[in-house]
Amino acid sequence: MTKMRTLLLVVALLLGLALGCAKEEAPVPTALFESPESPISPLVVLQPSPTPLLPSPTPPLPSPTPEFVLPEPSSTEVGVVGGVLRTTMESGVPVAGLSLYLARVIQSESGTPLVASLNESRAPKSVVEEDGSFIFTDVPTGTYGLVIKTPIVTVMLKDTDGDDFLITLQAGQVIDLGEIYADLSFR
Repeated sequence: MTKMRTLLLVVALLLGLALGCAKEEAPVPTALFESPESPISPLVVLQPSPTPLLPSPTPPLPSPTPEFVLPEPSSTEVGVVGGVLRTTMESGVPVAGLSLYLARVIQSESGTPLVASLNESRAPKSVVEEDGSFIFTDVPTGTYGLVIKTPIVTVMLKDTDGDDFLITLQAGQVIDLGEIYADLSFR
């Protein structure tokens, strides 16, 4: 319980710093997970405000989906996760050079997700390649949130329904996430 309180205090401190440094147009915080039976407060994650991109003279052409094969796990105790990250379904532009992390999801005794914990020095990490592909290898089993880190902000990606993008990985499993679309106009 002491570790949980320490983690919550660190998260609150970091969020306080992030909110204190924000400009007037700062995004509105939203709860990452909400659970009525949760004894702790939900983690707050900054969601980017919709900022339109400046129109370009010619729209970028969608890039073809890269042909890549996900490797097999190095042991039966770990797994592999991979996919392709693009800015939007319409443009299909790959997102290259940004860091992706798998943040461990902490669940209640009943299995309800409570909070995502990201320790950048220990979390599985992948850098998005020029074609938009990314691969996490030797990932321990568990449930993870897919987190992107830009020079401006670190946010958990959402799925097409607007829910947190959660991945549950079993031992020896290889998960191909396919194409993932993220509005990164704030980066």
